[in-house]
Amino acid sequence: MTSGLDETGLLRLMQLTSPSLPIGAFAWSQGLESAVDQGWIRTEAQAAAWLDGVLTHGLAYLDIPVLRRLHEALTIERFELAASWNAWLLACRESRELWEEDTQIGAALGRLLVSLDAPVMQQWQTRHGQAPLSYAAAFALAAVHARLTARTTAVGYLWAFSENQAAALIKLGVLGQTGAQRLLGRLHAVIGAGVEQAWSLPDDALGASLSGQALASAWHEHQHSRLFRS
Repeated sequence: MTSGLDETGLLRLMQLTSPSLPIGAFAWSQGLESAVDQGWIRTEAQAAAWLDGVLTHGLAYLDIPVLRRLHEALTIERFELAASWNAWLLACRESRELWEEDTQIGAALGRLLVSLDAPVMQQWQTRHGQAPLSYAAAFALAAVHARLTARTTAVGYLWAFSENQAAALIKLGVLGQTGAQRLLGRLHAVIGAGVEQAWSLPDDALGASLSGQALASAWHEHQHSRLFRS
């Protein structure tokens, strides 16, 4: 899947997906905290089922195929096409908190790329700097700057999502450290299958609606006691 990735490419991928990346992803849970509060996720098996569903039926049908199209458009400097996909992806967010999470993490990664003098980000800023930037679009910009392939970028995106969710489950008391590692190990195959699924989709097959996640996210806005912003 990521054949041809040399040591430099691997290091760039690891840097882009590192939890130490200063984009604030640790502050968000994508509705996970609310799902735990509702009692939907109490065990490692339930956590695995939840993340399997989000990856397989959500990200594989929406974020990842759009990420691929963003990467391809940015690689050939078709910024208007990339901006169109960025706006479409944001329009698909099913709650205010999910939209805010997407745009605030995207903006943080965009600011980092500006600070790192990434030429592709400078070009984006010149053309679309005033528009909200999705995390997927910012991730694609970072990947193009790092000269990562689209498929490698997709794997990295899904891994970063999975690792952040596992960390959230630890903070929420659902998993311990070892349980989180077991969970991440189980998601390896899910991530691979998700990329394959995303690569097979034509434009008119893109889109996903995860009603459970959407409800959890909406309820989270009114949750009295919480650790996360989504």
